Parts: sequence; structure tokens; C-alpha cells
Amino acid sequence: MRLLEPYRVLDLTDAKGFLCGKLLGDLGADVVKIEPPGGEPSRRFPPYYLGEPHPERSLYWWAYNSNKRGITLNLESDRGRALFHRILAKADVLVESFDPGYMSGLGLGYPELRRHYPGLIVVSITPFGQTGPYAGYKTSDLVSMATGGIVYVSGDPDRPPVRVSQPQAYLHGGAEAAVGTMMAILERESSGEGQHVDVSIQESLVSTAVSSVVTWDITGVVQSRQGAIRSRGEGRVTYRLVWPCKDGYVVFTRLYGPGMNAATADLVSWLEAEGVDVGELRIVDWDTFDIDRLSQEQADALFEPLGGFFALRTKAELFDGAVARRLPLYPVNTMEDLLVDRQLQARGLFQQIEHPELGESILYPVEHLKVHPEPIEIRRRAPLIGEHNLEFYQGELSLSPGEIQALEAEGVL
Repeated sequence: MRLLEPYRVLDLTDAKGFLCGKLLGDLGADVVKIEPPGGEPSRRFPPYYLGEPHPERSLYWWAYNSNKRGITLNLESDRGRALFHRILAKADVLVESFDPGYMSGLGLGYPELRRHYPGLIVVSITPFGQTGPYAGYKTSDLVSMATGGIVYVSGDPDRPPVRVSQPQAYLHGGAEAAVGTMMAILERESSGEGQHVDVSIQESLVSTAVSSVVTWDITGVVQSRQGAIRSRGEGRVTYRLVWPCKDGYVVFTRLYGPGMNAATADLVSWLEAEGVDVGELRIVDWDTFDIDRLSQEQADALFEPLGGFFALRTKAELFDGAVARRLPLYPVNTMEDLLVDRQLQARGLFQQIEHPELGESILYPVEHLKVHPEPIEIRRRAPLIGEHNLEFYQGELSLSPGEIQALEAEGVL
């Protein structure tokens, strides 16, 4: 039996909470994605399959809504809320990401739900949590990353702050929500009581930067941005970590401390064996070398030969050579690289998932953690709009096909 197979999760989230339901579904929970009639707006997020804008072809929707059944329901209608109460009676978890106060306005706030369903676990994912002066504020990935402190420490120290290109904020909130959900399920096993899990996306991001927060609190030092260029502290010599190569970039982790000087010396030996003029690197005493004794100009000139060496070789050539010499040098993988990565292939991360509506299969990352004896798998691709209405409303609520069609025509489903 899969880890969460006995549990039913109702997913009322938008993009802020998709990952929570997906993770629970991956672990075996019966996740029912409830959308408004016509579909959730995130279905309009590009890119699209074959570039065709369509609510059933959003790759974003596909990525974060697999392992969910899909039904439609208008919670703002009286009949819709009546049906929702019948659905709640068989649910273990409700995950929502509406603005604070929205559910209460429908008579579905946590106090009301707890009174009717004391064992129900309600998980709310919002930009700033249910309370506080920012609770009602809107957000985006950029706003969340900025208010969570992540933007300030991202990028190079001599340039303005930047955000991570691939949106990350909502994923942090969704992951925190999934963990909170599982802990609440575990606690309910002993108490029989449900809980309200209040997830602030801002707080989930701050928790990832806790070392920077503590550094400021204890030392009064604001940690600088350290991207491709790094240093061992404020005001100290900087050095390059990410280097251009023939077909992309590589990372060489040379921190120039006692544990890393030997690796740098081995890299210099490799350059010499390849006929590279290493200049003054040839005469460095690596047993005593300390980069912070150099001026910035001296450090830049000293390691200039590395740039020329990397630029003439591919990522694969550099990585294979580094492994043979036990050097801390790694390729900066593109998404294309990941699909042919030997490690990921050996672990079986990617699998073809059938999309019957397209008549073909699509490659997905599947086993993001190994669970034995029941492995994680994508049991179903992301649902079409209202795909499981008949199955769910007839099978779970005993509505007839005619009743379901009538409710769809009225805009309830």
C-alpha cells in the first residue's frame, strides 16, 4: 500500500498550492482537484503543448497537477456549497489558497468547518499567512521572493539583486504545506482532531535563508550576493566560481582553504599536462597559499589561465577529466542535459506518461524520492476540465447522469 493511500485530499488551490496536492498524490493520497466551472485560471499559463494556447495544453498545469482526479464545482452557488458539504464529509484534508476571509465569506471558514467536521485538516496557503498587516496583500513570484529576502542575496555583488528565473516561491509554500499536512495527519492518529495548517509563502522563503538572518542578528553583517563570483567574506578577495566553457558553463569549487588548495594544485597540473602556459600558478606554494593575501588584481591575473583552458573544452570533457583527477568541477546542466544525465537515468527519474487525449506519451520526472516497496509513480496525468465529474458525483454522491448534466447546465458544476 502506498504511504498516503487511505486518505482523501480536496485540492482547491491555484498555482500557489498546486505542489502540495501533487506531493500528497505522489505519495498515494486520493487527491481531488476541484476547479470552478470552465477550469482554473492557471490552465492559461504558458508554455503550451506544440505552442497551441489551450486550457488543456498548459505544460505548467500538467507539471503540477498529475496524480489528481479533476472535478468542477461552483462554491459561490448555494447548490454548489451544499454539494461541497457532502464531499467534505468523506474528506481527510482540504487544501486551499484563497485570499484570507474568502472561505469565511462562503460560510466555509475553519471555525465553521471544524464544528461540522472535527477531524478535517484544513491547509491554507497564502502569500503572507492568515494574520498580520500584509495578510490581505496580493503577490507574485517576484514579490514573494523579494519579501522573503531571497532576491537580495541572489546575483552578483556588483549588480542589482535578481530573482531565480524559474518561479520558486509557490513551490516552497506548497512543499511546506505538504509537510504540515502529513504532520497533522500523524497527530490526528492519536488525538482524532483535525488542525488548521496556516502556511505563509513569505515565511517558507525566510526559513530557507535562516543563516543570513542569523548572521545579521548576531554580527550586524548583511551577507552580500554571491553568484558566479564569490568571496570568503565581506571586503575580501573575490574569485570566479562559474566559468564559461566550449558548450556552456562549469562550476569549479575552489575555496582556497587548507582543504581545497590541493585540488587547485591538481587542476594546475592538469593544465600543464595539456600544454597550457599556467604562468605564475606554476610557482605557487599550495601548502601555504592564502588568496586573501593577494590584491584583487593579483588574484585575477593569477587565475586567468583557467578561463582559457575551460573555454576550449566541453562540459563533458571537463567533467570526465575532473572525475579522473578527483577535482570538484561540475557541469552546469541545462534542461536538455538533465534528460540524458547518467545519474538521473540510472535512478529512473524520467518516465513516459500516457496522454490518451493526445494519442501519445510525454516524458515526466517521476520518482523524486525512492519509496520501497511501493515506488512513486504518476498513476494519472493532470485532469481535463471536469474529467471525473461523472465518475465522482455518480460514484460518491449517487447523482444520476441526468442530474449531473442539469447541474453543469446551471453552472453549478
